[in-house]
Amino acid sequence: MSLQTVASPAADPAVVPLPFDRPRWQAWLDENIDPLWRPDEWVGEHWLFTGDPDESTTAIWRCNSAGCHVAVRASRHLCRSCYEQFVESGLSREEFATVGRRATVRALPGSRPPCSAEREGVRCALEAASRGSCMPHYVKWRYQYKSGHTQLDLADWLATVAHPLPPGRPCLVGACDGTAHGRRTELCTYHRERWRLHRKALGMKGPTGEDLAVWAAVQSPHLNGFQFTLLPLNPLLRREVLYALVQRDTQRPTLSPVAVRLLVPGLEGVDSIAALPPKQLADLGYIDRNCEAHWNDVLRLVRAAFDRFRGIDPLDKPVWELADLGLRSRTRSGVRTVPRQLDTSVIRQDWLRRLLADWVKETTPENTDFRPRWPWQ
Repeated sequence: MSLQTVASPAADPAVVPLPFDRPRWQAWLDENIDPLWRPDEWVGEHWLFTGDPDESTTAIWRCNSAGCHVAVRASRHLCRSCYEQFVESGLSREEFATVGRRATVRALPGSRPPCSAEREGVRCALEAASRGSCMPHYVKWRYQYKSGHTQLDLADWLATVAHPLPPGRPCLVGACDGTAHGRRTELCTYHRERWRLHRKALGMKGPTGEDLAVWAAVQSPHLNGFQFTLLPLNPLLRREVLYALVQRDTQRPTLSPVAVRLLVPGLEGVDSIAALPPKQLADLGYIDRNCEAHWNDVLRLVRAAFDRFRGIDPLDKPVWELADLGLRSRTRSGVRTVPRQLDTSVIRQDWLRRLLADWVKETTPENTDFRPRWPWQ
């Protein structure tokens, strides 16, 4: 079913006919998104979510290895690197997690030791990134070593040749934890390489100042496993996904940053979910079952919101989404783990369908009160 075939009740003056007014739809979303959603995890300014592994409603955990900060998708699991070292250690999982500290610990930015380069009591101010060296020193040593300008190994080169560097400047890309070094760049090592490839692809030459600022404004930070960003999506699509995630918390309050992160690349070519014709999930690229569940929720919630924006009552549709009607599940928590639809077209009598809809509107019943009134059960 395409947008051209969607019927809307034109008799209702509140209904917005298709093709819809995108600025009004975007404004409606802005008005209905809670600005205080997950304030400790969501940074709206940068469209960046950083999952807290200690938050029960966020499905992300730290690697279960002493000192490792890598994100994993299940509690008490090991990241791939730790698992490989655990297999070689000969220790039990409990021993490896507590006393079997692995040989190489992947730390979070800001928690790594400083670079080993030191001269006359002054230590390099940058973080160690590879074999005790900061990235600028490591890159310089590797170039000199491969070009034959030095025969020293890295440790000796840091101790006798390298000069300590001052603290770097913040990367120009918003929310990026990396730092910029040198007089000719405002980008960290990661974004400097991406900027170089971008310029090469476009055949850009000459001054970069204004072009660089425009490019950096729409770049995502170098994400870690706890994060996802909606920045790659167009402004309307960002708001649709964010609205759905906020609403999803009220129905199914467990969010997987990894699932959303997998979902975003597949949506980069989509103009609007509200205008998205039915399509196969495979069209969105690689997704796993958890990502598919998040996508189904996003799709359902955006389309329900779009109906409300156009003045369409969900109870006037032949198929009801029970979660969108506020009907609680029979589970102990009352939260629906599986969205449930109700096809009211099996009720042949129009008056009976309208009566059931009016009763739901007036009473907003619990699921246990609603089920006995389903005439086909």
